[in-house]
Amino acid sequence: MPPAEPQVAVKVVELPTGSKLHTERWHTGIANPSRTILCLHGLGGTTNIYYPITRHLLSLLPDSHVLSYDRAGSGLSPLTDYGNVPFSVAHMLADLEAFIASEVSTGPIILVGHSMGTMIISRWLLTSSPALERVSHVIFIGGPMEVPVTPDQHEFRSRLADAIALGGPTAMLDDRMLPLLTGKTTTVTQPLVNALMRAIVMSQRNQAYAATIRAFAEDSLPAAGPMDWDAIQTRFKVLLLCGEEDLLVGVDRVVPLLTKSTVRIMSEIGQ
Repeated sequence: MPPAEPQVAVKVVELPTGSKLHTERWHTGIANPSRTILCLHGLGGTTNIYYPITRHLLSLLPDSHVLSYDRAGSGLSPLTDYGNVPFSVAHMLADLEAFIASEVSTGPIILVGHSMGTMIISRWLLTSSPALERVSHVIFIGGPMEVPVTPDQHEFRSRLADAIALGGPTAMLDDRMLPLLTGKTTTVTQPLVNALMRAIVMSQRNQAYAATIRAFAEDSLPAAGPMDWDAIQTRFKVLLLCGEEDLLVGVDRVVPLLTKSTVRIMSEIGQ
């Protein structure tokens, strides 16, 4: 008997952190899943990034739920009011912890992160959260990245945030930048993917998007501390998926970070 057609439940989850997160929970009609696949999008992304693979995940694991949310300040989730405190990765980690407590309170968890979403997951995996005991697998797509970054890299991110705060994300969505995200092959053979990527990023609110870039920039400074990649790989089963044409992160830069993990390099694919 074929599995039931996937269906989605969309709702706004209000967390004790003050955040109100747009969420999508995909399933095949099973109320109590054997596992939850929790997906975190990257910088400029939304839950829509995972839409193309959700059906594939449920066809492979039909007794699962696939759950994702727009991070605070991204997509359909407003940026939380923190008063005079700048938005930070610490706020993102607090939201992730509270979200799991609220929406994935029981059962095994498979964590999936794309791009900067891999950095949030990596930071969280190094915390003392009791929910870590339920993480069975970790899947990194197009990330993570080594930290700390160089002063020049930090300065570039800061200037980018300033430009977006003033004029929106248009500056990073031209014909030079888009192939860095989607790959040169996709740019030529599937130009609608570039249009989709542009539409998703253009939907971001200027100030919230800029605040998110600044948050990641600050988390990449030496003061934030390095990542203990060995500790992550020792405790968790990690799968790393890299696009051969990913010029934003780069296969040669990400693979050396996760030498104890399973690595799959996808040909003719970008970030």
